[in-house]
Amino acid sequence: MAALLLAVLIPPSYASETEQDWVSLVVSLAYPLLDVGLLVVALPILFLFGKGSFWRPFLFVTVGLIMAFIGDILFSWATLNNFYYNGSYVELFFHWSYLSLAYGFYLRLRHGRQANMLELS
Repeated sequence: MAALLLAVLIPPSYASETEQDWVSLVVSLAYPLLDVGLLVVALPILFLFGKGSFWRPFLFVTVGLIMAFIGDILFSWATLNNFYYNGSYVELFFHWSYLSLAYGFYLRLRHGRQANMLELS
């Protein structure tokens, strides 16, 4: 589904018509494609940990990866269309993904500390 989204947003014929060189085009498209690789691994793991104590922290980590994927797609699309600027709304997806990732890691750290405190008692 994510590859289909990339194919619709950034068709190869359109990419060849832009004035950008191939190196910047490949680097621009590498981020969303590598995000797809992360999601292919993260989504099954999320469903695997559906009942355990690791589920809630990993949910926030997965949501953070999804938000980073959306941000990378929008960034690539805006860059190819030459209307990206610093401070754009596209950067909000990256900030939200960082907050979600940080909260997921915080939840896991907090849960790990509680387990250690119970063992010490």
